[in-house]
Amino acid sequence: MEIDELGPEVTAARIELATTAGTRHVTGRLGAGLALAAEAAAPVRVADPLMDRLAVPVQGGDLLGPFRRREPATASPVMPHPQARNLAFTDGLDGWQLHGSFLRDVSGSHWQDYSCTTEGRFAILTSAVPQPYQSAHLGQEILADAYRGHDMVFRAELRTEDVAEQARLYLWVTTDPP
Repeated sequence: MEIDELGPEVTAARIELATTAGTRHVTGRLGAGLALAAEAAAPVRVADPLMDRLAVPVQGGDLLGPFRRREPATASPVMPHPQARNLAFTDGLDGWQLHGSFLRDVSGSHWQDYSCTTEGRFAILTSAVPQPYQSAHLGQEILADAYRGHDMVFRAELRTEDVAEQARLYLWVTTDPP
């Protein structure tokens, strides 16, 4: 099996089958191709540019170790909290969620393209790969009723590196449909 590209539009693999009538090339779902290769103990070839972009260094003899420790970013809905919390990031990322269009990649290969952490009173959202898939944001949902009738001040600072005109700071207010 050969994989030379992964992305939102690429969900297929070229599979080479050796039969009594000769070698046949078929196209199948990427997951089915990987399962077939694993079952047949067949090699999977990954193109060098793709390997350079997605490869994970492995220390020691446990090849699966780095993948067992990873937790995919959650795309599941989180119930809004009545009030904003941990706005100074004093409790790390408690109360915040990493979301974005990178989680909607149909190949499922981009869930690790972004990471976030805190440093002091700042949240840091970074690209974990040189060319991440689409966008990511760090946010929290709160219920507006806790603030109805009160003045609010939204103050934040945004610093960027190498992402000219690609980063934003925003407050998004929505209302429930009637």
